[in-house]
Amino acid sequence: MTESFITAQQLFNRVLEVIEFTDNRYDLQNHLMHETLVLACHEGLKGTRHGFGNLSSQVDSLCKKHHIKAQDVIAIHLMRRHSNSIAPISHNDLLYDCRALALFIAAVFNTSIPSYLVDKIPTEGRRTANIQIANYKYIRCTVLSWNNKYIKVNVLNQECSEEEVLVDYVNTPEHIDLNYIGKILCEGMQLNLLDCSVTGKRIVPRIIVVEPDFLVDISSIANCFEDYGHHPLSFITNRLQTKTTSAAILLGNFSDTALDEIINNPQYELNETLKTNFQNKALDFATCTDFYPERFKYDCKEQTKNIQDIVNDLFKNYDKKKAILEPSFVCESLGIQGRVDLMTTDFRLLVEQKSGKNFYIASNRLNKHGSKHIEKHYVQVLLYFGILQYNFNQSARTTNIHLLYSKYPLPNGLLEVESLQSLMMEAIRFRNQVVATEYWIGSNDFAKLIPFLTPSTLVTENCNQNFFQQWVFPRLNATLTPLHTLTPLEEAYFCRMMRFVMKEQIISKVGYQEGTGSSNADLWNMPLTSKIESGNIYTALT
Repeated sequence: MTESFITAQQLFNRVLEVIEFTDNRYDLQNHLMHETLVLACHEGLKGTRHGFGNLSSQVDSLCKKHHIKAQDVIAIHLMRRHSNSIAPISHNDLLYDCRALALFIAAVFNTSIPSYLVDKIPTEGRRTANIQIANYKYIRCTVLSWNNKYIKVNVLNQECSEEEVLVDYVNTPEHIDLNYIGKILCEGMQLNLLDCSVTGKRIVPRIIVVEPDFLVDISSIANCFEDYGHHPLSFITNRLQTKTTSAAILLGNFSDTALDEIINNPQYELNETLKTNFQNKALDFATCTDFYPERFKYDCKEQTKNIQDIVNDLFKNYDKKKAILEPSFVCESLGIQGRVDLMTTDFRLLVEQKSGKNFYIASNRLNKHGSKHIEKHYVQVLLYFGILQYNFNQSARTTNIHLLYSKYPLPNGLLEVESLQSLMMEAIRFRNQVVATEYWIGSNDFAKLIPFLTPSTLVTENCNQNFFQQWVFPRLNATLTPLHTLTPLEEAYFCRMMRFVMKEQIISKVGYQEGTGSSNADLWNMPLTSKIESGNIYTALT
């Protein structure tokens, strides 16, 4: 959509066109209504410096700015949901939707609805009494206000006659602690409330996901779960660290390729994998400072033998024809995305592979969770399983989860994973804190965070101090110390650049305004007709 000036009169004419639409193409009629709403929001938000992402957040912001009555806000959001669909809208509902759209345009442009349109739309809004939320498993909402017990929200993704819904984030089930949410909320923030129960007029969610359109990579979340803790600032610290190539990383790349070829090629040859891997990663091999060819080849042979044995054992119980490698997933419900190493299309099997050393397997000890998994690996595979739960309605009874440690032979090389909900909730908590921090950086001075970016801040749990001081502290110190020795000019430049980069990342993930540019969140926020029009989807291929 090109930048252009549009008047209220033109938008009112579009509303009239929707009412008098004679074609039986209901999808086009709905699309015209949707585009009119997009244009009204675009004009209303022109000049703003905020990124709003999806259309619902834009509508919410403008309704609040222009003091639109609560019942009319409900009607406008219902019209927005109707316009997103290609399903036919009854004539009466269409007239109510056009009334809501006309009221919105009039408020945004601070003008009156023209007489020729007043005669076509109902004088009063539709009756919404006793319309209850239908789906308590998934509620998308916007934060209106909050205190230390409750959040007042406006429901966005389904009909609800209540102008404000009360969310109890203190008296949560299963001893789930959501008290931290109150510290990261802000007005207008979008939330996903998952697996909710109802107590009186209060909604009690099991999971709260903040700004769910901002997808965070699962491996980036998991890599922050270290023995010394997982402070939200470790996410930024990992970003700032220099990316290097090591023999361990090269071996990991090899083992990923080996798993793929062993599953898909019955006549697997190690030498072919080595040649292919070197061709694809020639520069990495050439620049790796701790690469020793003979040692690397020996490790590859060991990894390959272990993978072959594990695959043969694994597919005694699962259909190998249904195996798929590295499928990518996005999960708007949990606000995460990732790529699984191995699973089956019937969702019975989920496997994450790791090629490195596992201290607990090597020393035959148990971690604090009573297992031999490394915690960051545990978090990673649990979040992958979370995607199967919320995207495909799978459960721990139907999906078997494994961690494949290809450095070790059976039985230690293949560990079954229990769906540990407490760790899963901690991972979602960390994800929420990271997203809230990213949004804060995009709107505030990064210099305020620099005093907290120290190794001591990142240590939140007791750990082996000798190991930490010898191997972890030097790496963290080398990354963070330069931030504390910047000149005023360097600090001003660095902080401005960090804020700029963060804003650009937010826009790339959630969008700025619908119809202007593109974002990852268009995948689920953009109506089908708009996707077809923009070439973002192809339909009727079979």
